[in-house]
Amino acid sequence: MRYIVIVFMLVLAGCSAIPLASPKEDEIAKQFHPSSDHAVIYVFRDQAFVGSAVAASLFIDGKLTGGINDHDFRTIEVEPGKHQLSATSNTGVVATLPIEAQAGQLYFVRATGWPRLMSVSSEEGKKQVRKCKLEQANRIKFSVTVVCLSKFQLK
Repeated sequence: MRYIVIVFMLVLAGCSAIPLASPKEDEIAKQFHPSSDHAVIYVFRDQAFVGSAVAASLFIDGKLTGGINDHDFRTIEVEPGKHQLSATSNTGVVATLPIEAQAGQLYFVRATGWPRLMSVSSEEGKKQVRKCKLEQANRIKFSVTVVCLSKFQLK
């Protein structure tokens, strides 16, 4: 029974609520208008079950941009040049994806909960982003890590 409780706690630890942007902000982001002097990276997480209990936080060049939940997306505006997109999970796994950003361009990245980051085509990215909801910008995600369980003693 104790093992069932631990597994349930791990599943709950991975679940978190990131506030969504307003419907108007979501609508504007889905118009896919690039900035003339910056690049915009759309990161979306479209999976529903596989890895859904694993919390993922996103970083660009080592700076936390926030978390990402299933069926959500976020946009990251960057200066032209080389960038490193990273995702970390509450299990300690880190995934990275280098991006050579050009001004006025849009980039689309699928994130999974394990985590894994994969570049996708503009056509595929837009299709998937349209199915997702925009998360509020600059929200830091809270997640409980598995390491916390080592502090509990089972009798």
